[in-house]
Amino acid sequence: MLNKKWVLLILPLMLTLLLIVKWACDWETFQAQLAEFPLQQKWSTELPQNIEQILIDENQIVLVRTDSHLYAFNLQTGSMLWKFETGWLRQNKSITAKDGTVFLIDNKSVWQIDEQSGAVLWSHFLHFPESAKIIGEFKHILVVFDSQQFFAYSVIDNQSFLWKKPVCRNATDASLQGGYIYYPCLGINAIDINTGEFAWKDESISIAEAVTYSDETLYFSQGYSKIIAYDLPSQMIFREVSLISDADQKLTAMDNFLFSTDSSKICLLNKEKLQVIWCARDIHSPQDFAIFEDSVYVMNGPANAIFYYSLSSGKRIGQIALPNFNLFTFFRNLIVSSSHFLVSSNGTHLFVFGR
Repeated sequence: MLNKKWVLLILPLMLTLLLIVKWACDWETFQAQLAEFPLQQKWSTELPQNIEQILIDENQIVLVRTDSHLYAFNLQTGSMLWKFETGWLRQNKSITAKDGTVFLIDNKSVWQIDEQSGAVLWSHFLHFPESAKIIGEFKHILVVFDSQQFFAYSVIDNQSFLWKKPVCRNATDASLQGGYIYYPCLGINAIDINTGEFAWKDESISIAEAVTYSDETLYFSQGYSKIIAYDLPSQMIFREVSLISDADQKLTAMDNFLFSTDSSKICLLNKEKLQVIWCARDIHSPQDFAIFEDSVYVMNGPANAIFYYSLSSGKRIGQIALPNFNLFTFFRNLIVSSSHFLVSSNGTHLFVFGR
């Protein structure tokens, strides 16, 4: 019988060997499926920590957030432009970018960073960064949700504090559009970004489920049985459609479409007409998705793979299993797209595809 000392020595070696064998098998499968994949792998890179968020900006820079760093890469070449060390924070929606500026939340502050150089332009402390969220920036006014309040700051001149407004915790589902902050809380609320005062409130609408915004329209699920489109400027419901979902439902507006996902399906709707175009039910717990050219690419959670579907019909065209370099670590599978590139992440690895 092996004594305890030898078991403790051999066990790590066996686990390491298992990881190497698994990695080799995953890599072989990935390379074989890559030959059938409609896109070419342009470049890839590995980062020291798991990737929590990917964002492609209008200047074709890909921003990659890990627990403790923000990286900027040239999307075409893969060259690193800069990296910024942040306080540790595990949050998958902590960065936004607009007009050459990056806004970032870490475990202490909200930061404004120059997109080209990575230089810090401004920062301000947060009360509860774990639950804080950047709502948006409009005409040089930045709005942040923190400690159940909206805080507004000027991000030019002296970067001064402008106003704050107590709100309910559902205000994390807020959106900044057309000079107003819209958010659900005992109805639908609108706050003027310049003054911080209420513009209007509609208490006739009850919102408790999935929410998303696009083009001054609020889309929300009601009772996980139908989706409603509410025109914010006119304060009126103008479309609704029946669609049965479960408690994992999420709504996402993308291009001319509205996506509804839950634990067992992904559905594509015409955003303007609010009509269901198709639903794919051969997927489990879709984690993220993106439109690229005439296909929808979906990160299928447990399968650790990208499933791709026809944008017009919803027919599944194929799949590609990404190599899993971690044996026990859980991580987010992410995917985003631009007009020329599809970018996905798998743990610490970033993959960029294109034509």
